[in-house]
Amino acid sequence: MSRKVYYAIIAAFCAAIAVAFVLYTDLLSSTARDLRGIILIKTENPEYDFWRLVSQGAEAGAREFGVNLEIAAPADEDSLEAQLALLDWAVEQTPDFIVLAPQDRVQFREAASRVRKAGIRLILMDSTVEAGEQAADCFVGIHNAEAAALLSSEMTKALGGRGQVAILAHPTASSTAHERLEAISAALAGWPGIELVEVVISGDNPERSREETLRLLEQYPDLAGIIATNQMCTQGVAEALQRHPERDIAFYAFDTAPSQNAALEAGIADGFIVQLAFNMGYLSVQAGWQSCTDQLAVGRIDSGYVYATRENMREDDMEKLIYPFV
Repeated sequence: MSRKVYYAIIAAFCAAIAVAFVLYTDLLSSTARDLRGIILIKTENPEYDFWRLVSQGAEAGAREFGVNLEIAAPADEDSLEAQLALLDWAVEQTPDFIVLAPQDRVQFREAASRVRKAGIRLILMDSTVEAGEQAADCFVGIHNAEAAALLSSEMTKALGGRGQVAILAHPTASSTAHERLEAISAALAGWPGIELVEVVISGDNPERSREETLRLLEQYPDLAGIIATNQMCTQGVAEALQRHPERDIAFYAFDTAPSQNAALEAGIADGFIVQLAFNMGYLSVQAGWQSCTDQLAVGRIDSGYVYATRENMREDDMEKLIYPFV
């Protein structure tokens, strides 16, 4: 090897080390400062245990990853205009990333696009928008269709594949309600002996869900099963069924809260899909941090769920999930 070639190799090697050092110091500088994130959940209603847990998980993630995090939400989950206004406010704050749980899969399509055009990293949480996962850097949530199919299967098996059933759903403008309702309806349609008598969109209002359930019980004396698609629907159905212990209704639902847990323990309810809400909040902030530091390797993160029944609800791991504030 000539001296000339030797020195050329050494020079190239030194150049490579210099480039690597620059890249490394860039990464350090991006993570040395605290990133700023804003998370927009669907409601600040203190009775909504799901979003309280999401917020706690997000705060834990912020502490671990050194993120200055601000959490904002409208008073009610169906306050679309209020959440859109909050998103406009969040963009004006120019944070490093925004975590958004959109109330409406259509109305937030253009809003999500504005976030990314502003150079702000966007993480969609719990619900997505019509443009799909490409609308954001990452989506964090459960596979709603899979969970809904499981719930439907458990109910139809409990009914022996026969009987009248009803669905109490939250507003289908959100992707979670839309996906769950479609999957439940499709699963029930696969059983010739199952008759879906009504789909009631009862909103995020337990009082309305309770009154609609009482109406269903009166209108359909042969009603055999009910599925509810979120916490507020579940709470209303549970309250109505507690008033009618003489009715043997198979009741399956999404989400959990103290009143629902009491219904499960009393045998009024039969099974709940329990989302790992704390995980969802934590993983969303982690995804925001990873996106800002160019370490985000996936476009979808499954935050997970479990299936709770009267038989397993007192097992240690399950009890911690369905009684998180005890």
